[in-house]
Formats: sequence, C-alpha cells, structure tokens
Amino acid sequence: MRDTRTWTDEMLIKAAHNSNSIADILRKLHISTYPGNYRTVKKYINLLKIDTSHFKPYINAIFKSKIKTSDILVKGSSY
Repeated sequence: MRDTRTWTDEMLIKAAHNSNSIADILRKLHISTYPGNYRTVKKYINLLKIDTSHFKPYINAIFKSKIKTSDILVKGSSY
C-alpha cells in the first residue's frame, strides 16, 4: 500500500507540539476529522514517538454536566 499522506513527519511534529488533541492536529494539517484520519495520525504519533502529554483529556470536555446527578435522581424530578 502506498503512502498518500499530504503532510510530512516534520509537519506532524510541529502540529502536535502546537495542539491540544489529535482533532486539533488534523485541523492544523487541513485534514478532515474522519475516524480513519484520526487513526492514521495516531499511528504516526506512536511511530515517531511524539510527546502528547500536553494534550487535554477528551472525556472531560464531552461529559462535563452542568446539572448535578443528585439533582436529577430524586423523586419527582422533572428532568
């Protein structure tokens, strides 16, 4: 299978150092955020041993609820 990347290893390294997530890297490289592209970039991050310790945890951004569970799970809750 041939390499059809539109970016170089150097471009990936620079984007990774200036990004907070893989999705952010994809946007900086002008690549769509489809799952296949995510997997490809993640594969090259691992192959090139690029440091991603500065990335922000994805789970916190998505599942941060504004309503407390204790306010929802009560008898007579209208939620």
